[in-house]
Amino acid sequence: MPSAKARIEAEFKDSRSSPDASGDNTEDVFIPSDGLEIADVLDIDYVEDAIDDGSEFRVYVSTSSEVHFSST
Repeated sequence: MPSAKARIEAEFKDSRSSPDASGDNTEDVFIPSDGLEIADVLDIDYVEDAIDDGSEFRVYVSTSSEVHFSST
């Protein structure tokens, strides 16, 4: 089963983000929660917060931390 980090990276694979008008530098993504604990998600350095939303986690990812994902 993919790790929390792999699931988050998959959501950002083809996306770009920038701050909104309020200066908010986070983007939220939804990842499957199967086989994960919310603590696993919160331990990732660029995750600001996560909410258990039943069968998935709503994850708030900091886009101001210069985190970039790419696929090969």
